Amino acid sequence: MKIIPAERRHFEKIFELSQLLILWELAEINPFVWSTRAWISEHLGNFFVVEHNGEVLGVMALKTHFDGNMEIDSIVVPPEFQGKGVGKLLIDFAKTFARFNHEKVLSLGTFSVYKKVEFYKSQGFEDLGIAYYFISKYGHRFPYHNMRIIL
Repeated sequence: MKIIPAERRHFEKIFELSQLLILWELAEINPFVWSTRAWISEHLGNFFVVEHNGEVLGVMALKTHFDGNMEIDSIVVPPEFQGKGVGKLLIDFAKTFARFNHEKVLSLGTFSVYKKVEFYKSQGFEDLGIAYYFISKYGHRFPYHNMRIIL
């Protein structure tokens, strides 16, 4: 397995995998911006892919906030590759990349429904608590965890 910067040829696979992030309860009223073709196209330079024998096993987008904080903007490993070290490889890469770029903090947010908090904790992230993605017009309230690791 190797991690490489995403290229144009990866666009469709990144889009396909990003659909796994959508909370379908919200999709009709507020689709996730990072699951749209427009957002992926605009931010393709922020993506990295894990490849093995030409197959994409996972993707991740990193964002720098210019305040010493780098954020994992999105990370997706399809179910068939979970538990095989792909997510750990991506997280390790993000930590190394952030340190190389002199960042002090690596952060992320994850919806509780994804059930990944324990995985991120096992990778050294601290859970800063639950916040809520709330759309009052529709009465939807989705808990997510803000997490970080001090580098």
